[in-house]
Amino acid sequence: MVTRKYHPLLDESLYMKELSSGIKCYIIPKIGYMEKQVLLAARYGSADTRFEADESESRE
Repeated sequence: MVTRKYHPLLDESLYMKELSSGIKCYIIPKIGYMEKQVLLAARYGSADTRFEADESESRE
């Protein structure tokens, strides 16, 4: 399900959806713009010491 939040001062809408993989997707359409941009941010930081690509493989 897609959730929409409207900001009246900016006259913009934010659309949010959580994908089946758990990734949260946010879209802010900009009227009148031809260019498209994407930002990818991951919840992975300096306190994380392991990364697991799948259950059978682990990397440090």
